[in-house]
Amino acid sequence: MLRSLIQRTALTFATLAALTTATPALAGNRMPDPEQMRERAEHVFDAVDATPRQRTEAWKLLDGAIEQMRAYRDQGRALRDRLGSALAARQIDRNEVRSIQTDAVDLFDRATDRGFELLVGIAELFTPEQRQQMRELHRMHDGGNR
Repeated sequence: MLRSLIQRTALTFATLAALTTATPALAGNRMPDPEQMRERAEHVFDAVDATPRQRTEAWKLLDGAIEQMRAYRDQGRALRDRLGSALAARQIDRNEVRSIQTDAVDLFDRATDRGFELLVGIAELFTPEQRQQMRELHRMHDGGNR
């Protein structure tokens, strides 16, 4: 029972960490439901005994990021549609494909910049001890490979 709780908590933290650093622009339809993300994050916050203030401040950051991730995801979908059309055209326009590539790299850069900004912002809310607990949870989920 305890092992199962620890594994779920580790998975939750890993999901939260991935969520904050992932590139939703490339995630397609795989972006988790916001309510699922909230539940997973709350499990992590519970595991590190987050204070009410830490939770409130973290959710201020996360709620804004979730909306931005949705926007990045939508932009990524539009780029994939453009690329699909460009590659299915009777004559492939290499300049259009390069333009799509440039736009995709730009989107990736913006999304990862936002993800790391969020990750650091949330990390700053927690004590060094809590951050270490989060790291250990992530390591446990990852099989101790980090």
